[in-house]
Amino acid sequence: SANRPNRANKNNGPVNVTGKIRDREIATLFNPSRDRIKPYYEDGDSSMYTEDNIAKRQGLKHDPVVTESLKEFMTLYQKDSAGYVTENEFKRVTHKIGKILRPNTDNHQLRMLVDEDWKKDSKGMDRVDELTLYDALFELVDVWCPNIDPLEYKAFLDALKFRMRYDGQKNTTAYDVLN
Repeated sequence: SANRPNRANKNNGPVNVTGKIRDREIATLFNPSRDRIKPYYEDGDSSMYTEDNIAKRQGLKHDPVVTESLKEFMTLYQKDSAGYVTENEFKRVTHKIGKILRPNTDNHQLRMLVDEDWKKDSKGMDRVDELTLYDALFELVDVWCPNIDPLEYKAFLDALKFRMRYDGQKNTTAYDVLN
């Protein structure tokens, strides 16, 4: 719920130095076996779409913790000489994100989803600027996080960034929750 106390420790961060996720709800998002009964991306929480909660979620777009986390995550994208992210680069990173968040999606379907994301997020342009990328990434985080909490958004981005950096490692215990 939106009134839930922050669970991440600001001093230690939501992901420790070994990449273990401290927030149990965020850890669940990155658990490859989470979709056994119903894929998480098919789940929904109608309470997140009340007028009040939509306003709260949009407010997080300008929260300093969320802003800093999004800008740090954006460094994973290689920009062209003019500071834009090209279609190929956007799709490269989005595909990696998709493989992490939707691990049971086959490559063909994932490519189709990435193409759809590009079409929607690029608004017909051949590359995207920093603001457009920021908006696209905020939407991603906002849709995947189960609560309205800036530290949860940060935890999600930190965990996703960690997983992207160590993509392909077979030892998934690095992603376990600390007790």
